[in-house]
Amino acid sequence: MNQQRIIGLTGGIGSGKSVVRDIVSAMGIPVYDCDSRAKYLMDTSIEILSAIAEDICPEAIIDNIINRSVLAEHVFASEEVRLKLNRVVHRVVVDDLTSWTADKPISLIESAILYTSRLDRCVTEVWKVDAPLEVRIGRIRKRNPNLTAADITARIESQKEESVHQEQSLSHIIVNDGFTAILPRIEKLLLFKD
Repeated sequence: MNQQRIIGLTGGIGSGKSVVRDIVSAMGIPVYDCDSRAKYLMDTSIEILSAIAEDICPEAIIDNIINRSVLAEHVFASEEVRLKLNRVVHRVVVDDLTSWTADKPISLIESAILYTSRLDRCVTEVWKVDAPLEVRIGRIRKRNPNLTAADITARIESQKEESVHQEQSLSHIIVNDGFTAILPRIEKLLLFKD
């Protein structure tokens, strides 16, 4: 029996993860987008809603609905609140992910925070998408024209801890600099020819 393959796809903001994700999805491989799934679970998980209402930020829950601006205000104001929320959300996402991957021989998990969320423990291999800093900044500017240079720098800096973990891992690197062909690299990785 073949071993199940769960590919973790990661990379910093503006690296081009979504391009790789879309290619893999177009090849018929199921993709789990951690960002969108975590947002969905925050709105629907009794465990998350209860934790916010009872322990993290009671004023952010009104009629079992999260007031995201109130929650964000508390999360950005307190490292302790941020860590509490992350622990609960990550636990629920891991449970959801484990259930989602159970019947799939191969799947791809996209997460910008694969290591800091500890989702790297749920995958069998890691693909890191990388691009030069100036390319990443250009992509972020194009996607979010209202961001200042300081905003962009802050977003990149916020992923520093994740970047350290990525550098220390034995990831397969996919260069997405706008010049290097990425499809042949993806095909090689899918065929185990690194």
